[in-house]
Amino acid sequence: MRKIVILLTAAFFVSALGLEALAQDAKAAPAATAPVVPKHTCKRPTKPSENAETPVQRAFRRDMDGYRECLMSYGEDMRAAAKAHMDSGNAAIQEFNDFVDTVQPKKDK
Repeated sequence: MRKIVILLTAAFFVSALGLEALAQDAKAAPAATAPVVPKHTCKRPTKPSENAETPVQRAFRRDMDGYRECLMSYGEDMRAAAKAHMDSGNAAIQEFNDFVDTVQPKKDK
């Protein structure tokens, strides 16, 4: 809630002072586009028939393990990328809040 009040106060403060250059810079910021997220390249194994020989069944289990590991690795990579994006966005918001604190008059609590 405090951040919304700060943002609204900052917007009013900027418009009240007529700082059009600052407003123009904010408008000039490019719109964010969603990044292209690659699909995983993990190969799904083909299930052997029920009466397949034991070596074929063992090979299938190995392939299943590899498939699972590949998908788990992909998921971990995507979580890391998402965290990096969230951290970057949060840093940008914090930068703005810090800026507003320098422009906005301090209020006694």
